[in-house]
Amino acid sequence: MTPKASPASVTSSRRRRTHHKSRKGCKECKKRHIKCDEGWPQCANCISSQRCCSFQDSPDHRAGAASPAVDVRTTGTFDFSLPEAGTTGLRFAATHLICLHHAETHMKTYMALNGPAQPIIDLAVDNVAGAPFLLDQILALSALHLSVQDTSAMKKAYYHQQATELQTRALELFNQAREGEDSDDSTIPVFVFASLLGIHVLRETLSSLREDLSAFVDSFIHYVHLHRGVRTVISNGTWPAILQSDLKPLLCLPTMSDDLEKQTQGEETRKLNDFLSEYNSAQDSIKACQNALEHAQWMLDLCNQNPSREDVGIHATMAWPLLVPQEYIDALHQHRPEAFAVFAFYAAALHRYRTYWVFGESGSSLLSAILNTIGSFWRDNIGASIETMVIG
Repeated sequence: MTPKASPASVTSSRRRRTHHKSRKGCKECKKRHIKCDEGWPQCANCISSQRCCSFQDSPDHRAGAASPAVDVRTTGTFDFSLPEAGTTGLRFAATHLICLHHAETHMKTYMALNGPAQPIIDLAVDNVAGAPFLLDQILALSALHLSVQDTSAMKKAYYHQQATELQTRALELFNQAREGEDSDDSTIPVFVFASLLGIHVLRETLSSLREDLSAFVDSFIHYVHLHRGVRTVISNGTWPAILQSDLKPLLCLPTMSDDLEKQTQGEETRKLNDFLSEYNSAQDSIKACQNALEHAQWMLDLCNQNPSREDVGIHATMAWPLLVPQEYIDALHQHRPEAFAVFAFYAAALHRYRTYWVFGESGSSLLSAILNTIGSFWRDNIGASIETMVIG
């Protein structure tokens, strides 16, 4: 699973470009003399380092600012359209038992976990009465993986339909549950559900990539808005509870991100960042792109920290869309070339882990589409590091 982690927490002791500390940062960041991203109700540094953020005890300090999180209770984020399913109610068939068995025996692999997946399944079974959507989403993701693995075209189509039906039912149950009163008992199941749902939709999004970059960007932005529901759940003070649960061994990024503080930052994004610093364009867009690029360097540094730990690189890559500011997503939606240039590093990371079933060959296709769209001017300013990463 991909936890909330940020590269901002690693800037204090690693040699990197200088920055101006925020005057509106939280007390913990000021005490640690590091740059605060001013995320509310908890900044990214406090979430990833498991500290109590002072923003939790105060109203949103950013006058007129829109919340960076997508509230999964009050918005229609999770109410996206899917084909109508024939499965209604809490009924389970033999196929569902096949999917459950597949999850018990293969979830560690298809979720790129560094520990046994049984705690996730146990959580779903223990909460089947209060959070039935979690078990349905576990079955849905298992069915989706079966649809990718099976060599029979007929079985591929069958399991994919099962995945769609189970996900539809999970979403219906989730939205019904969120209409009721909040319960502390549901916070961890909701977090896991959002993580599983995010992986599911990311796979569907990346596998839909064809030659039309514009259509893919729309689908990707839809995915980002969906998966960012995870951030809302974490920001509501549930992160300490998650880290104290049986899921803690499965959350690798906080520890790895802390270890990253001892290392020197990589150089892959330096050329583009230096160029953006001098580029004459919309100031808000440039700042957002530089922020997203900083997160891209954090992603790449985690990928390079221990190459044998592919699970870390995979989850760092899946975390990147959750960490970039909404202003960057807006710039990407507007097809701004600077946003596409940053997006190229994400595509390169996807390609690096192309053996992971969720990513597949999407990275190479996406990178080619981006480079063909932005032209030689921006390709030259991205730097040769992109080609080196893809060749590897």
